Amino acid sequence: AAVEYAEATTDQLIVKPVDNAAKRGISRIHPADNAVAEKLAAAFNASDLGRVIVEEFIDGELFFAPTYVHENGNITTSIISQQITDELVQVQYDGPPEIDADARESITAAANAAATCFGPGPYHTEVIYSAERGAFLVETSPRVSYATVAITRLVDGFDPVSTLLHDCPPGMELTSLEH
Repeated sequence: AAVEYAEATTDQLIVKPVDNAAKRGISRIHPADNAVAEKLAAAFNASDLGRVIVEEFIDGELFFAPTYVHENGNITTSIISQQITDELVQVQYDGPPEIDADARESITAAANAAATCFGPGPYHTEVIYSAERGAFLVETSPRVSYATVAITRLVDGFDPVSTLLHDCPPGMELTSLEH
């Protein structure tokens, strides 16, 4: 059904596994693409659950917007621009990006809305933004990626790991805070 849909549409699409990271198994499908079945098979193969998402390709700038939900419900959100190739390979992070207040507000709102679906802790979130259409959630997951830690430390001086360790419930034992 996914192949039939993708081959019949005149829109650009993105196909991606529901449960993978680092852009593995993600492909862009153009109208009249001759490799639809292969791209969908790659997405299914990259998914541990054997499930994929086929969705509209949204043209815009890709932002990494890591979020941290604090025990009190407050959310800390960073915004970092990502540079990717046409093959969706990530080649660079830049932060903090030079964007206007409306873009910053829209990206933050999309990331924060996604983060409220989870409990306290750090979340890896990505958002596409275009001035014409606003912010669109691309991915959010309760995982701590290298970018969630290293880049938020560099860009905002916010350390999600230290915050998580300090937010641990009373009585939880940690063997070593140095690591």
